[in-house]
Amino acid sequence: MQFNEYTEKLQKNVSELKELWKELVSDTIPEKRWRFANLGDAISFTLAAAKFDECISELTECSEVLPDFESYCSTEEIGEVVFDGVLSASFLFRDLKELVDREQDPERSRLVAEIRSTLFDVMKISQELIMGE
Repeated sequence: MQFNEYTEKLQKNVSELKELWKELVSDTIPEKRWRFANLGDAISFTLAAAKFDECISELTECSEVLPDFESYCSTEEIGEVVFDGVLSASFLFRDLKELVDREQDPERSRLVAEIRSTLFDVMKISQELIMGE
């Protein structure tokens, strides 16, 4: 994969990820429409959401500055940095997914599935960049 193609796909995926995340959180936290099974679930969701939000911010910043680093780093190094970041985000999101799955809300489950798919797309394109495919 060419570096320009990678950055375009990454920026598109990160933008989509931000929108999906915003939709999930805005429907879950501020309106308090989601009835958590217990206080522990509410606290767990809030803590995991804050950490995941940080990951989204880091991926966003990375996707914006990435083109500036092409001449300083190998594409393999760049791909590895993004891959590591999205892998961390995926592990954090697993906890959020479990909480959403407990509530059995079809709309939130759809958003979770789309977020996971987008995270995996970023992993895939990063792996392709690392492998020079």
